[in-house]
Amino acid sequence: MNYLRIPNKKGDKIIFHHDFGRGKGQRPSTGIFIYKRPKDFIQKNHNKEALALLEVVLTTRIIQKKTDQPVTLTLHPIAQSVLKRRKDILTYKLNYDDGDLVFNLPSQDMF
Repeated sequence: MNYLRIPNKKGDKIIFHHDFGRGKGQRPSTGIFIYKRPKDFIQKNHNKEALALLEVVLTTRIIQKKTDQPVTLTLHPIAQSVLKRRKDILTYKLNYDDGDLVFNLPSQDMF
């Protein structure tokens, strides 16, 4: 994920924006700015703290973006084949079994 450095209209500050794309509304502001030419110690210290805060904000945005995506799980090949076989049996039972979904359970033979 990238961020853009856009100067304000006066040109004395640089405001940071997220870069999600080039469409409308895909570059929201982070609300973090730095001074272009800091004049005293306070402004220099502000720039250092703002850049550190920007890194924290960007890493949290990356984590949020990655967790919003669907999770893909890879199964072991044997587990995949077992699940595929069970699915095939169930679809066979649903399609070709006269509508009777009762499996051969040992408890049925007792009564």
